[in-house]
Order: sequence, then C-alpha cells, then structure tokens
Amino acid sequence: MPMDSKQQLLWQLVLDNIKKNITKEQFKTWFSCLKIDTFSDKCIKIITPNLFVKECLSNNYTNIITEAFNDICKINPEIIFTCESKVKVKGKREISAEKNTGYNNFISNINTNYNFENFIVGNCNRLAHAASKSVIESPGYMYNPLFIYGPTGMGKTHLLQSIYLTLVKTNENILYITCEDLTNNLINSLKCDKIDKFREKYRKVDVLLIDDIHYLSNVNELKDEFFHTFNALYNAQKQIVLSSDRHPEKIQSLEKRLISRFNWGLKCKLEPPDMETSAAIIENKSHSMGINIPLDVIHLLARNITSNIREIEGAVLKIKKKSFLNNSEINIDLVKDTLYEQLSEKKNISIEMILRAIAVEFELNITILLSKNRSKSVTLPRQMAMYLARKLTDLSYNEIGGFFGGRDHTTVMHAYEKIKKLKEENDMTKSILIKVENELKRY
Repeated sequence: MPMDSKQQLLWQLVLDNIKKNITKEQFKTWFSCLKIDTFSDKCIKIITPNLFVKECLSNNYTNIITEAFNDICKINPEIIFTCESKVKVKGKREISAEKNTGYNNFISNINTNYNFENFIVGNCNRLAHAASKSVIESPGYMYNPLFIYGPTGMGKTHLLQSIYLTLVKTNENILYITCEDLTNNLINSLKCDKIDKFREKYRKVDVLLIDDIHYLSNVNELKDEFFHTFNALYNAQKQIVLSSDRHPEKIQSLEKRLISRFNWGLKCKLEPPDMETSAAIIENKSHSMGINIPLDVIHLLARNITSNIREIEGAVLKIKKKSFLNNSEINIDLVKDTLYEQLSEKKNISIEMILRAIAVEFELNITILLSKNRSKSVTLPRQMAMYLARKLTDLSYNEIGGFFGGRDHTTVMHAYEKIKKLKEENDMTKSILIKVENELKRY
C-alpha cells in the first residue's frame, strides 16, 4: 500500500536522522536506493534493489534504522527487508534485476524523478536540454560526445539520468555510471586480474553516460583505459555523454589527447537559474511534494535563492518540514523564519557597504580589492566580499563579477563555494564573517 504524504515526510525525516549517524558514502551506497513497502507502528517493510543490499542492511544497519524511527516517529517497529525482483522504469516495461547484472547493474543509482518531464527549461540550461533530447533521437550521430558542464547543483545528473531513463525503455545496452564507481570498478578488475571483462563491459555498450568525469584526472590508470574505451565507442558510432563541474580544458592533470576528444562533440554549459526559472522550479517542486506555496512566497524565494537548483529544492523541502511540524500554513512569515540565513537583510545591504566593511576589517584600500592583485593577502578578502555580496544582496553572479573589475561569473561562484567551505572548517574565517555581517546589519 503506497505511503500517504505524512508517511512520506516521516520517512524522509528518518533518512535525515540516519544520515547524521553514518558517513556520506555509507548513506549513498546503502540508503539512497531504498523504498518503503509497508509503513505501520508495528512493522516497516523496506524494499532493497538486490539481495546483496538486503543482506548488508539486515546484518549491519537494522539497529540504526530502528533507532531513527524511534527518534522521529516515537515507535519501535520490526524492520523487514525484502528484495525487489524487478526494477520498474517509468511504467512502459520492466527490466529483470536478475537479468540486469551486466550493463545496468548501477540502476539503483538512478532517480526516476530525474526525467525530462520534471526538468525545468530556462535560459540557463536551454542548450543542454535541447542537445540531450537530440541525443535520444539519434544516439551516436548528432552530438558525440555530448559534454555537459557547470557548478554543482545545476542539473547535470538530472539530464544524464533523463537520457538513460528514456533510452533504456527500448535498449537495455545503456550504462549510466559515476566516475567514482568507474574508478572502483577498474581497481577491482586490476586486483582480480579481470581487466578484459572490464574492457568488454564498457566498450560494448550502445550508450555510455559518465557523471563527474573531472574525477578522471585523479587516477592515471583510468585515464589510459578511458582513452581507449572512448576511441572504441566513438569509432563504432556509439553515444558518449559526459558531465563535469568545469570545461574540459580546465580539468587539472587531464591529458591533451582526452581534452581533444572531449572537444570533438558539443559542450554545453549550465548556468545558475534566473528569477523566472527559479520560480518555475519552486512551483514544480512544491507540486511534486504535495504542498501549496502561495505566489508571493514563490516570488520571495525566486528573488533570493538563485545560486543553484539544489539550493532551491532544499529550501522548498525545509519549508514543507517546518509547515508539517508546526501544523501551520505556508506564508511569508513562516518562510522568513525557516530560511532566515538565506533571506536575511538582502534588501538593505549594498555591495558598496560590503566592500567598505571588508576593507576596514583587513585594513585594505577598496581599489586594491577591485584590482587584479592576486596576492593571498588580497585574494582572500576579495573572495569574502564576493561571498557576502552573493549572500546578502540580490545581485547575480554576473553582476557581482562585473562589479569586481569585470570578472567572470565562474570566478564569483568559485569564491562563494570556497568561502562557504572555509566558514565550516576554519573558526577564524567564520569569526570574521560573523563580525562583518553583524556590522553590516547594524546600518
């Protein structure tokens, strides 16, 4: 019996609880592919994609799951794991899991919500979306390889998995895999002296989709294997689709011969969503979650949360949880309370104010902050100013980059992500940012 909306939210909260008690890799490996079959106070029946996952969960994670249900739902149910004998793909046909141990053994990594029907098209991603649809119509001919790149959270995985879900309905010889899993496969093949099977597996598919190909630069053995795999597939007119967080020529330690091949096809860059696209994403996401977000709230979110699609989706999920836990309707006040840090003070603080505050804090001249000076004593304060400009104003990455001497928007993105990470890891950075923000909010 399908879960109702309340049970679905409770299950999500249980997963969030579990995530706090295990490593990111453990959660991704064992919990991202689970479904609930039965949800009651006495029994929770969980569907696993195969026998291997079922046995591992049963032997190692039953207590963690039970404790999570107790913490969130105040119940102590019996946890039963079942093995899904068949993997359903969007209703048109079924692929036997037993038969599927070859090319599609990574199907548990596929999120069926990542389909073309759920992909919101805007100016930020129109070319990549059109190219992906063209690949479906003529695999191996139209754009080969198709190289989709852009910062985290822009929809690269969504497009790759949409291609997979469409093509796998008529052809089982399709493989979607992350570069990390590809690396692990190669290492295991070398250890077990099964490199021939590795080559056969990847060089005989009709369509190969690899996510996060930039990690290729970390493993020398994989670079060589992938070079020959690429050649074999390309020469056989088989489709190759790759995603990366950066342009091929900016992937560190990537060999020129691979850069050259990545440039053979079409390269599509994904940009941060504009306000209109953000609003459409918010509306679509709220509809899929079964909640109603008023138009004024949608506009508030779209104006203020535009750094990436993942941040937008996370904001909508936070709003849903807050509304559910407080048993209250979604309105401006609830959203401001829930997303205080993301929304606070954006309208009252200007980029000029931020520059003055940073200049005072680091005893620098504003002209130097806006200059091309790349010394560490200037670069870090400049990146902090970019981070605060993105966080505390309504300016886009492009607009901020223009203000800082015409810098590219990717420079601002890099600065934002770097300082965001530093804030979490470095107490001194965190202290400085809090101090500057507090000073700005006093104006």
